[in-house]
Amino acid sequence: PSGLLGRLAAVGRRLLGHGPADEAGGRDVTFPLRLSASEAAHGGPRRVTLRRADGDDEVLLTIPAGVRGGTRLRLRGKGRRLEDGERGDAYLVVEVAEGA
Repeated sequence: PSGLLGRLAAVGRRLLGHGPADEAGGRDVTFPLRLSASEAAHGGPRRVTLRRADGDDEVLLTIPAGVRGGTRLRLRGKGRRLEDGERGDAYLVVEVAEGA
């Protein structure tokens, strides 16, 4: 779906944790990044699989120590590919589990 219905579907998928949410229907996509309190406090390397409609991509990233819930981590060039062949960016939105 496109337009308003497409955006509502993307928000629903995002809220349910079933995939990326589109940033304004463009190239950029947003994924949740769920961390334990310990992972957020200490940071370190983390392997993440980005599941996009045009294929999955596995990325190794470094979580910054002391990261907080709501922080957006940008992965340049890891978003959706459009007809011109260029990719947008992927954003990982940190979610920290309480007391874990």
